[in-house]
Amino acid sequence: MHQAFVERWVTGWARSRSMPVQRDGEGWRVVVGAETRHEEFVVAEPTPTEAVRLARVVEPRFTSWLTVVGGIEPQALAAFARLDRVARVETVMEARLASVPLPSDLLVEPSPAGDVAHVRVVLDGAVAARGQVAVVGRDAVFDKIETDPAFRRRGLGRRVVDGLTAWSVSQGADIGLLLASEQGRALYRSAGWRDVAPAVTFRGFP
Repeated sequence: MHQAFVERWVTGWARSRSMPVQRDGEGWRVVVGAETRHEEFVVAEPTPTEAVRLARVVEPRFTSWLTVVGGIEPQALAAFARLDRVARVETVMEARLASVPLPSDLLVEPSPAGDVAHVRVVLDGAVAARGQVAVVGRDAVFDKIETDPAFRRRGLGRRVVDGLTAWSVSQGADIGLLLASEQGRALYRSAGWRDVAPAVTFRGFP
């Protein structure tokens, strides 16, 4: 049910962070390249057979992660029981993007290729909030939106979202996609985003 949606999100997420991505079984393998997360497999509602295969690939490698979007069948969930569940709750979300004014206090830095933009709010000489977005066709995949703890509860996260939205629409995008943390979900819902599916992340044991 969510296969096509997740493919669009993975494509934009990988482009946002300049990460190689390729098809792998029923899902995708993304080379993250971080010390504690070398690779991440992403799959939507895997079949039990695919779940067993992924568990065998991920289990022995602590730097291999696995994100499962949507419902998980009992047999698939049993296969994932061998993995270490990452303690976070996330939600894949979507929004129809409409043109909004670009906040005057934002710094917008497009990439040389013009398909990714970084947005920052600078206060008192410090980066108070930031985010980035990748545009792929009509899709804009929002990514890495965060506010420094010292500047929270000032509405800066919403300004970053507005800035990313304004730039994305100017590039021809009209659909926003993102993977929201439990804390960020409230922000996006207040900005008109809707829940698409839950996402659960696992990793191999050290």
